[in-house]
Amino acid sequence: MVDNTRLSSRISNFLFGIYSVTCILYSASIALISDDIDNTNNELILNNKKLLLKMKLPFDFTIFPLYEFVIVAQFVFECFVALTAGMLMAFSAALVLHIGSQIDITCQELIEIPSYKGEISYVLKNIIVKHQRILRLSENVKYLFLYTSLIQFLSNILVICFLGFILVNALGTEKGSTIFTKCFPYYVAANCEAFILCYTGEYLMFKNESIIEAAYDMLWYNLNPQDSRIVLLILIQAQRQLTLSAGNFVTLSAETFASMQKISASYISILMAMY
Repeated sequence: MVDNTRLSSRISNFLFGIYSVTCILYSASIALISDDIDNTNNELILNNKKLLLKMKLPFDFTIFPLYEFVIVAQFVFECFVALTAGMLMAFSAALVLHIGSQIDITCQELIEIPSYKGEISYVLKNIIVKHQRILRLSENVKYLFLYTSLIQFLSNILVICFLGFILVNALGTEKGSTIFTKCFPYYVAANCEAFILCYTGEYLMFKNESIIEAAYDMLWYNLNPQDSRIVLLILIQAQRQLTLSAGNFVTLSAETFASMQKISASYISILMAMY
């Protein structure tokens, strides 16, 4: 339980950290690194004052203090969008880790049943009820993030694919360092987000199997026949898989993450051949 709490905290801190670094490096690259292509666009840059996000404003933003206000507003907007995405990922990971903690508690109760001095059948029935609640909670979490996971899954594939294509094309060019400073942190953040998304699904499937292992490892043969049949009910109930999916199209797992990387690499090679 404590380990899962620490892991949830580390995931949250890592996500907020990687998104914050991405926003800061992108904004710094826009402000500090000159771009000849951008400098030719007088509608976006006046008097060498560049915006963090390219947009057309109905007023002269180069006048003090409008320029400073616009820059601060754009930076705050970048951080808000990035941290909101990180918060959503951290929230889903925390819910999955909470389910894993409840499964660990259930497994520990199963293992300690043979040493229980009271009425074992009552304890086993409570474990069945608790396991049913865990299954319902897992289903609720699955459907809560069903479509958001699909959007994140598809967007991560597109981001990894196109940013990878941009980074590969930037190798050996004059503006390669500028492009790497802008795009590489975002590329790393997209990969980390995809990994955590698939890791939570893999973690949930692994924890589901731990209930079956705990039921097998307990000294069930020392129980009376009635209690042994209750343990059999727990085993049958544990056959129900706990999974997370992206819109019921793809089951999130470590294998899915590997497939995502292969698909992205394949599309990058196709784009390179067509470029």
